[in-house]
Amino acid sequence: MSTIATHDRCSSGAQTGIGTLKHVAALAAQPPHELKPAWREPLARHTSVRVGGPADLLLRVRSRDALRLVAAEAFARDLPFRVIGDGTNVIAADAGIRGLVIRNHGGEHGLCADGVTVWADAGCSLIGTARWTAGLGLSGLEGAATIPGTVGGAVVNNAGAYGWTAADSVTRIRVLDGHGERWIGVQEMRYGYRTSIVKQRPGWAVVLGAEMRLTRGDGASILAAMRERLAARQRTQPTAPSSGSVFRNPPGMSAWQLIDEAGLRGRECGGAHVSRKHANFIINGGGATAHDVAALIDEIEETVRSRLRVTLQREVEFIGAWEAARPQEHGTN
Repeated sequence: MSTIATHDRCSSGAQTGIGTLKHVAALAAQPPHELKPAWREPLARHTSVRVGGPADLLLRVRSRDALRLVAAEAFARDLPFRVIGDGTNVIAADAGIRGLVIRNHGGEHGLCADGVTVWADAGCSLIGTARWTAGLGLSGLEGAATIPGTVGGAVVNNAGAYGWTAADSVTRIRVLDGHGERWIGVQEMRYGYRTSIVKQRPGWAVVLGAEMRLTRGDGASILAAMRERLAARQRTQPTAPSSGSVFRNPPGMSAWQLIDEAGLRGRECGGAHVSRKHANFIINGGGATAHDVAALIDEIEETVRSRLRVTLQREVEFIGAWEAARPQEHGTN
């Protein structure tokens, strides 16, 4: 998951002034954050499927304060930007992303006064946060302990596994938009299956962090359940570079079974192929391009629709300048 995740403001086709980017880079380079700008940085280095062309400017932030500073300045200057975490739920275009990409990985978590509610910055590892809560003897994030990516990506995408979704635990979210910083309740997030208002409306807000309400339990038992679920996930899902699950499960069906029944397990395009271990994953076998991955996704959709009369919905998100090569299929994100 990115994912994205991945996940805030549109940055695909806008014309971005180099002066504005240099201003933001210079501001970010000042103490206390002293961020190092990466100009024309390949997104393939920052997405789990290892594809994607250059971002005009990429800034890596490792704290909520640094994220707040850079995002607020981008909002103030109307600078196109995109926030990504571990890049686990996104496919970046070969042409890259115009404007600024903020790579958010790092932050803090803490226990709230009631002893069962926890806070986690958006850049925190979701798996790390789940294990930390288990160490406190708090139950509720056992399913989260199997999902790669950040807390922010999980909150935005309503990530889920083993019957758990982010919406089950989140109570309120700290966001930053063009008007400032505020809390929003879970109702305002408009959660649905693998989606939220932040995902549906790119540019609406940046997630800074979230509070999650858990329940008391036995730490050893919670950790054992996490290990069991993680082992099961490792047995059934590939570890090679991928973007995670490509398609949402249709009601009452499994996307991987539909892809398998359509005869597409192992299907190849360039350096990408449909995983033989789990058909809802597309693997970068080495040297794959974003175009290779997108072409396989298109073929899967068309084949499943024509052979099985089922329309698959994408879980992964296409980001960047896709419109130049694929104006009908992938608009801007």
